[in-house]
Amino acid sequence: MKEENKDKLKIVMDIMQVLLTSVSILLIITFREKSITISYMAVLLLWLANCIFCLKKVKERILLLLFHGAFFAFLMGRETVNLLQTGSVAYDFELNIQFHIIICLYLSLASLACGFKLVEKYLKEQKTKETQHLLKLEVNREELRKTIRKYAKIIFCIGWILNIFVAIEQTLYVVNHSYLEFAKSFSSQIPYIIRIIANFRTIAFFIFLATIPEKRVTKPIIFMYIIEAIGSLAFGDRGNCIINILIVIAYIVFRQWKNKEEKWITKKQVIIIVILIPFVLAFLSGFVYLREGTDIGSFNIANQILRFFKSIGNSVNIIGHEKAYEGQLNEIGTFYTIGDLKQYLIYNPITEKIFHVQNITYHTEEYALSGQSFMHTISYLIDPTNYIEGHGYGSSYIAELHIDFGYIGVILGNVLIGAYMAIFYKIYNKNCILTGCLLLSYRIMFFIPRAPVDYLITYVLNFTAIASILVITVLTILEIKYKNYKAIKEIKNGG
Repeated sequence: MKEENKDKLKIVMDIMQVLLTSVSILLIITFREKSITISYMAVLLLWLANCIFCLKKVKERILLLLFHGAFFAFLMGRETVNLLQTGSVAYDFELNIQFHIIICLYLSLASLACGFKLVEKYLKEQKTKETQHLLKLEVNREELRKTIRKYAKIIFCIGWILNIFVAIEQTLYVVNHSYLEFAKSFSSQIPYIIRIIANFRTIAFFIFLATIPEKRVTKPIIFMYIIEAIGSLAFGDRGNCIINILIVIAYIVFRQWKNKEEKWITKKQVIIIVILIPFVLAFLSGFVYLREGTDIGSFNIANQILRFFKSIGNSVNIIGHEKAYEGQLNEIGTFYTIGDLKQYLIYNPITEKIFHVQNITYHTEEYALSGQSFMHTISYLIDPTNYIEGHGYGSSYIAELHIDFGYIGVILGNVLIGAYMAIFYKIYNKNCILTGCLLLSYRIMFFIPRAPVDYLITYVLNFTAIASILVITVLTILEIKYKNYKAIKEIKNGG
């Protein structure tokens, strides 16, 4: 009976997905240059069709589902609220730019699903051998995992403890000054080496998770990570709190799929989480007022939820501004999609110490017009005075893909991002260091609808992440070498 109900539900979801996709295609073809509201409804229907696709196999498609949640919040939430409240949608741009935004959103959603489906269907899961090679050492796979897990856990715990002092310093600064002052001019007085070691914790956490530890071993570490995420609200960091919790949810669902004999999350817990979502969104909306010291007025949960999507959904404007300033952007710089990566290769702790390369001075006219960062250049073009005062409008991966490669770039970029999410379930068991890097990259991926696309790379290939990986690797090699030496010595003595 249970199986029959599952089959019926699957058929219903298949029909709904096909129906929503078909209506969406019909609307976008018919009204893409006639009605912004109806064209936006086509985008919304396609988003719903993609979500249904994810829910059909939610354990294997949780990353794609959560990314669609972030996509909606940053790029569609404000317009959806306006559609519900007024029955119409309009962007603050000329009509041709409004249609450009619609096309970019539609192409992105369609391409994300296509990229994911291609990898899911055609790429086989990578199998691992019982023995693996670490440099020239042949090691039992499980022994290697346990050793890496041990040192990743140690480094995470050390970094987590040191980060408490960093968080306290940041919180005190916000209390004594303000969040806006913190965002604009905070400079830590904690020794640099302490902050570096504290930052080791993030990649160490994901490498630890990548070793697939047992639930009883994993729970305390995940709990510490969630405590840190919630604690970051003390100094106003709403964004990192959200993406930290999202990646934990993704990992728990993944482990439920992989380890079916272990109950990582129950149906009761899922129901509780779903019930809590409106309250969490309302709190996050009200939190902005508390953070900035403004009067929240009467607190109404429904109003706060709508206000949340309106306040966080401004990132879609960046797609419009990119089109409006397209000519100037092309004159100023090229390949904005790798702007942050280029910067990091030039300006980093190593080049600073060895070649005496000076740090970047942000929020200056010279830097904004250097074309090194789409985020800074577009913020300056939109409002030079506001930018010079230390403010900005952020970025969006869609805008960066379009300015560099046009609509073809939007399509191919999203195909690659969709494939990138699907590939995790195919190679997670291949190499735990690589898997840890993927998890770190997926964490920031939830943020790219309102951030640079190359964050997916720069957040992994940064100095602290690489240094932490090296420390874990070296400690692992030393322990395995010592164990091998000890084993050989015992054999010789025994002989």
